[in-house]
Amino acid sequence: MKEVPKYNVEDVLVDVKRPGFESIKLGRRETVLAPLESLTARNGEKKRAKERDVSLSLTGFAPLESLTARNGEKKRAKERDVSLSLTGFAKEGIVIEKSKRAGRGWWIGGGTMFAVVFLIVAVGMIGLQSVKKTAAEKGERVASNILSSVDSLKNLNPQQAEQALLENEYELKDISGLINGGGGILKSLGSIFPALNSGMNLVSGVSNLNDGFLELTKYIGELQTQGFTYFQKDGKRLVQILKSTKSLVEGMATEAATIKNTTSRLGSVSNSFKKFDGLLGATYLKQVSELHDWTSALESLIKLLDSKEERRILVMFQNPSEMRPSGGFLGSYGEIIVGEGEMKKLEVQDIYWPDHPKNFTRKIIPPEPLQGITDSWGARDGNWFFDFPTSAKTVSELLESSKLYKDQGVTFDGVIAINTHVLESILRAVGPIEIPEYKLVIDEQNFLAELQREVEEGKDKKEGKNPKKILSTVAPTIIERLNSLDEKKREELVGEIGEHIKKKDIMISMKDGELAGFLKKRGIDGSVYDLPYNFWGSYIAVVGANIASGKSDIFIDEKISGRIDVSSDGSSFVNLSVEKTHKGQNEKDYWYRSENKSYMQIFTNQNSSLINMEGAWDKKLPQRLSYEALGYEKNKTLEEIEKTEVYINDMKSKVSEQFGKTVFASWFRVSPGKTVVLELKYQTKGEKNFNIEEKKPYILVFEKQSGSRAIINIKITAPLGYIWRESNEPVYVFEREYPDAREIVELHLIKN
Repeated sequence: MKEVPKYNVEDVLVDVKRPGFESIKLGRRETVLAPLESLTARNGEKKRAKERDVSLSLTGFAPLESLTARNGEKKRAKERDVSLSLTGFAKEGIVIEKSKRAGRGWWIGGGTMFAVVFLIVAVGMIGLQSVKKTAAEKGERVASNILSSVDSLKNLNPQQAEQALLENEYELKDISGLINGGGGILKSLGSIFPALNSGMNLVSGVSNLNDGFLELTKYIGELQTQGFTYFQKDGKRLVQILKSTKSLVEGMATEAATIKNTTSRLGSVSNSFKKFDGLLGATYLKQVSELHDWTSALESLIKLLDSKEERRILVMFQNPSEMRPSGGFLGSYGEIIVGEGEMKKLEVQDIYWPDHPKNFTRKIIPPEPLQGITDSWGARDGNWFFDFPTSAKTVSELLESSKLYKDQGVTFDGVIAINTHVLESILRAVGPIEIPEYKLVIDEQNFLAELQREVEEGKDKKEGKNPKKILSTVAPTIIERLNSLDEKKREELVGEIGEHIKKKDIMISMKDGELAGFLKKRGIDGSVYDLPYNFWGSYIAVVGANIASGKSDIFIDEKISGRIDVSSDGSSFVNLSVEKTHKGQNEKDYWYRSENKSYMQIFTNQNSSLINMEGAWDKKLPQRLSYEALGYEKNKTLEEIEKTEVYINDMKSKVSEQFGKTVFASWFRVSPGKTVVLELKYQTKGEKNFNIEEKKPYILVFEKQSGSRAIINIKITAPLGYIWRESNEPVYVFEREYPDAREIVELHLIKN
């Protein structure tokens, strides 16, 4: 312990008294105990005063007050009274009086004072060690609960998050009790030791943040169970919750930043704080940037919903029975009109109506693979891009060019894509629906076949009629049933919707920059993954487009298999196969028995080199129109892609650059009852001066096509002399029967 300077210990302890007890003589003079609240020396002498008072007060967490002398003449001064009050420490009064005689009395008094101070600090330190150990254990549990609660909130499971946060509440109360217990010794020492004071403030801050997350779970829970109803009938309440959530998140972000600064500062003081800082950094505090993102996104969402002017959201109903790059043919679409927090109207339309020559007069060159089935590009084929924000922008702009919307000045603020897998979950929740005018009862098992049959051959399949009218008929009933779901079924449906988002059955793209960035960062917008700088690994996406093959994709079993041989120079050789089996040969409806013809695109690392391709179909396209001479427009995104295309005759394939990836494309077909395999070999580029000893992780990124149900099996082989830490073998196998939208696997090499 550091020695206390003499000028701080030259007094003699003369009296110590606890409340309710007589004073105890410790010196040669009688002294009177000052009041408990503030002991002050009372000096009755005037000009010839020979004493000096110094008052020291340690109150709660206040900084230690400096001792101030009020002495006129050093030589004449013979006494000094020091009054010390430890408010909130222990209810004791201490009066210290300097002996009139120098020498032995001074040393006795100084030694006694030093002993008392040492005793107080020692007792506090013993308590501190105990608190430190217990708090460290509880802190780890708190951090673990925080991590699980954040994950639960991300997965739209506020109930599970609440359980972990409530447990934290008890743990944090215990830690606070440890600090505030024992007569407040540790609390008072916070005035002497700034690090201890910061530690106590840290506990308080974490408690506040935990309370914030608890309140957030309540808001999210209410939105889950009542949000759809509010959107239908009570827009004011919906906007109010969103505004309250925004304010709450703003406060949490500020609190979290303060906590992070505190833990970082304390990390140099104690390994326990350093560990706690690491734990917090991996949980709450790692989410600070996310909290700021949420604040910005909520502000933009509130502006969109709370607008007094009507705002419009486009809903793309994509049918994976007829696959297209962004998820399925766009046969129908919906238009949601929003105002003052509520859905004012939902209209469902046949996509061919805005594309009809009466309504759409623009002439746009279609993508080359589509030129055999259409002379001009329209909204029905606008979802041609694997990158959903690009498809969403293309479809919405084509619709806005139609007279149906152009004449009214209508624009779309955002696009939501959902496929038939989502509708299946909704119908399972609401139950069978009777449609008397069509003499049908639909449920989650038959709806796709029955609706498809009605569209293809039903009573509305006539000139001047809307063959998709049945969708407009059934939509209000579905919405009404959704509003009347009990809480349990609502929670179940919300959970399924969350799974559909994870599986890319639902994608959302917004024009607003803040909302767009928020959705992209969380993988909800369906954008092609941007590989990080200095990426080492393999990116794979298999994308098919059904071209004039009916609805046969629903009966296609697809398997994607691969072997990646990683080289010590950082490059890799990839053998990839796509196997398709057509099981629709016995279906009565012709659109399911059609030969499945697809334009296949394999997205890989940028600058990959195609070595070989087998199994491709050498499809002969009809003679191309003289689009330029006929004055057709070019789509800028499509034009940029087509400029990079190189056709390889002997492989019946095409190489292009799209969205930061190298793409290998070819035609592919499989007849009913048959199995066909497309095989390709390619090499990914290594890095200059690559050093495998740097222990850089190898990353596999597999990105699925929306609506796909392909089975994945990819083997990754380590360089010679190495094994993968994750498998403890030279080969790591990645397998998925129903992969998420984006699967990222990080592997680490160790010497064999």
